[in-house]
Amino acid sequence: MSSLLKATKFVRRSVAIITRQISSESQTDPSDDLNHVILLGTVNGVNKSSDPEKVFASISLRTRDIYRATKGYGMKVVSHRIQVFGPDLFQKAIQLNKGDRICVHGYLGAFPLDVSRRMWLHCVVARSICLYHNPPDEQDEQFYTGTSDTEMSETTGSTTAAV
Repeated sequence: MSSLLKATKFVRRSVAIITRQISSESQTDPSDDLNHVILLGTVNGVNKSSDPEKVFASISLRTRDIYRATKGYGMKVVSHRIQVFGPDLFQKAIQLNKGDRICVHGYLGAFPLDVSRRMWLHCVVARSICLYHNPPDEQDEQFYTGTSDTEMSETTGSTTAAV
């Protein structure tokens, strides 16, 4: 019986050693990670770095959640801090205005602020930023195509009755 216990301990140790080697050798891509974040919200403000050596910006983004309460509906507004690194994303970020609706793809990140006091900054690190436009409704669609219902009926030769 003791030889069986020794064998299981040996197997557990070898599995632990193998997994440690695999995890240390493999390069992890943040996009494949569980920390993937997609946020759709309204820009509350953009702050850019004052140091020319470090190119980064910080975006304050508001998101809202509408939920059903006991008496009607409720809404919860949450503010998110998004860090933007790299020259291409930095240029996109500084062109944003307050009130713009954007979609941000990124991942969760943590950066040490004060190591002696164990203070960390937790935020979303942006990988891509794109402006979000609401899909057009029927009136907007008519505006974009330049036609109305009366013009459509004249060109097709059919008449429509108003209800």
